[in-house]
Amino acid sequence: MSVYIGHESFSGPFRAPSLVEDRSGLYAVLANASGREILELDEAANLAARLEQAAERFADRPGIRFAVRYTPGVQRTGRERLLAEICREISPEPPRAP
Repeated sequence: MSVYIGHESFSGPFRAPSLVEDRSGLYAVLANASGREILELDEAANLAARLEQAAERFADRPGIRFAVRYTPGVQRTGRERLLAEICREISPEPPRAP
């Protein structure tokens, strides 16, 4: 299944971070399975670990989901560039992780 954020296809939505592979990429924390409300959008070298942290931050929100876009072989600067492109496409710009 796919979730589109901007023009980019993300895998998901996933109910739990444990369902996400331990790889680098972009991630979105979604308010629910529809994917229409993005609570957080960011990049990470280790998606599984970052989403565990996000799950803790949003533990008070029932029904949150996660979507990921794996970026094999792409370094942090490349992930940040892709993230910036997506953020330019969507408005308002979703928050990044603290």
